[in-house]
Amino acid sequence: TRGRPERCLAIREEWLSRRGEIVLARTWKEVRPDLPPIEREIIKVPLDRDDNLAVDLAAVELAKAGTQHIPITVLGRYRQAVGKFKVGRAVELVEQRTGPIVVGVWHKTIARAIAKRLHGNPVYVMTGDDDGETRAQTIEAWNLDPFGILIVTLQVAQVGIDLSHADTTIVVEIDWTPAVLYQAMMRTF
Repeated sequence: TRGRPERCLAIREEWLSRRGEIVLARTWKEVRPDLPPIEREIIKVPLDRDDNLAVDLAAVELAKAGTQHIPITVLGRYRQAVGKFKVGRAVELVEQRTGPIVVGVWHKTIARAIAKRLHGNPVYVMTGDDDGETRAQTIEAWNLDPFGILIVTLQVAQVGIDLSHADTTIVVEIDWTPAVLYQAMMRTF
């Protein structure tokens, strides 16, 4: 269509007419006044002496890797070591809620540890191991559950899925890329 503006206009008009049947397009700027404010809270998890030692040992692994080129796998192991100490607090926070909630984690082991400790409300776990159909079924089942707890890995939660059934996301394992965290949190918005 390069160099043929009339063809571009025709294609655009056809696209807009087809899209109009299925999509209501509004910008963030248009809908923001109608949305509740976004609240973020950092919750510190106190560690006892043994826990501190375990985290320090994981940090030693980082130091052994050198400061120039820290392997991503070492950083991942450190995040997982720290994440293990956040499981108990995450469970407490989830159990204080009465409605649907999303819990974001990085490691499947942390997701399973949280799911294993939760009692009462149904728990749905979605990870990168799940194919598209399984993810869709998990989200559908969770959407039908007024008290469902969805534990999802951040690699899955940051992409185009609708988690607006919940109004709260608890991120247990922080990603070092702010955009990943932002995308995961905005899925409930």
